[in-house]
Amino acid sequence: MLDSWSLMNNWNLIIPPSRPSERQLELLKELTACIDRRLNVAILGSTIEFRDLLYELNFQNIYVFERNEDFYNLSKKQRIYNNEEIFVQGDWLETLEKYPNHFALIVSDLTSGNISYIHRKKFYLDIENALLNEGHFFDKVLTHSNNFLSIDKLLNKYKTLPLNLVTINYFNCEMLFCSELLMEKEIVNTDYFFRKLESLTTNQRILRLIELVKLITPPGFIWFYGKHWIELQSDYCKNLIKISEYEDEIQSPYYGFLKFFHFKK
Repeated sequence: MLDSWSLMNNWNLIIPPSRPSERQLELLKELTACIDRRLNVAILGSTIEFRDLLYELNFQNIYVFERNEDFYNLSKKQRIYNNEEIFVQGDWLETLEKYPNHFALIVSDLTSGNISYIHRKKFYLDIENALLNEGHFFDKVLTHSNNFLSIDKLLNKYKTLPLNLVTINYFNCEMLFCSELLMEKEIVNTDYFFRKLESLTTNQRILRLIELVKLITPPGFIWFYGKHWIELQSDYCKNLIKISEYEDEIQSPYYGFLKFFHFKK
């Protein structure tokens, strides 16, 4: 859950697509070309790459909306720059609504999974309302349909792969966030998923891989992924104009699941 983010103390071990990629940052850089650098911009969460890029692009008023101050302070130590930011602490469902017509740009990296399904409608309405007229929203969303990956095939695939940072991250993406494990309750429950996986194999390489994955996706977390995207789309930015939609890169473990959206108010 969101309050567990103090456990996320190995963020330096996480690689794209679980954090912004070079292509994602290029897309963001392109869409900001027309935005006045004096206007307010906002980042949902403490995403390090967004904060550094917006500073490099000379935005003067960068707001960071983050519930967990411990994680925000931890992430500051991993940034390139130490520029002044406007830190807004609190639940997005409570803080965003306090900033109507305030931002020329809001950026988001995989935030939807932190919002329960019943609160998604309010969350995206709050984003819409927080944007200035002509304001932009840039989002990365993990979507699902009937394309859940086979647990057995993934176990077979990873039982021969070397244990390195790429293997750990890709196993995390495919098994925890895209596999048949999601079909039972339509959520990611890391406690349950780890127990389930440990019961399915005696392969020592896989068991060691599971232990290493816990460093980047710790026990005690719940994310709201697994519902079919077609069920969630109706509450997603329905009052904004969609400018573009992109799939993730073909070599990504999230290819076929991950989408980049650019909306305008």
